[in-house]
Amino acid sequence: MQVQIYTDGSARGNPDGPGGYGTVLHYTDAKGELHVREYSQGYVRTTNNRMELMAAIVGLEALNRPCEVELYSDSQYRLIFPTLPVLFLPVFYPALVKRIHQVLRI
Repeated sequence: MQVQIYTDGSARGNPDGPGGYGTVLHYTDAKGELHVREYSQGYVRTTNNRMELMAAIVGLEALNRPCEVELYSDSQYRLIFPTLPVLFLPVFYPALVKRIHQVLRI
């Protein structure tokens, strides 16, 4: 099974301004029917980095079985996030690191 995940996140007045993320999952079943799931959430106080990471995490958490994933992003930061927990994220985003570890089964 192959799933495409399209993500984006942003904050205005970074840091600690309002922001949000959006995630869209596409899956085409064996009959050729496209299935789409959308997720989004806004926050009163957040950062660009947090929203970029949240978009990817929420998309991966939405998967209910192992599958191949194509993750589309406009953020280099988010595309390399599997390597960041060890290098950078624990200091700034401990809760997100925990979620990354859970979703990637690290």
